[in-house]
Amino acid sequence: MAIQKPPSLACIAAFDGLNDPYRASVYQGGILGDFFGSYWWNQNRIINRHPANGEHPREQECDLNLLIQQHPTYDEFWRERSAAERLHEIEVPLYSVGVWARSICTPAAISTASAAQGAEETEDDRADQCLRRQPRIQ
Repeated sequence: MAIQKPPSLACIAAFDGLNDPYRASVYQGGILGDFFGSYWWNQNRIINRHPANGEHPREQECDLNLLIQQHPTYDEFWRERSAAERLHEIEVPLYSVGVWARSICTPAAISTASAAQGAEETEDDRADQCLRRQPRIQ
């Protein structure tokens, strides 16, 4: 969203960012990891098929496991789903938050904060700007 530069965007607060799913999760170190596709995605599908609140089931048509198998290398499929190569285009203040103990989120949070414009500011400086700045309403 911040890369697209909407005029009313004053700041972003990235929570548990995954800015490069190929390198950080699915094929970490070039080796297929089974957590994201087989565990997390399928668990998400089951929860949506059988909502605890009794709502109507929601089907997720995408077969993520198949897509992962069809794209074992970093190709255009992964490139268009990755913000990592475009983080330098973020110009608004960035407040990076998340669960720092998680292995897939920590590298993304650090690389996002480092690559975004204004990286010389501290986390506290950016948070303060984020909280003080009001979005422009047009």
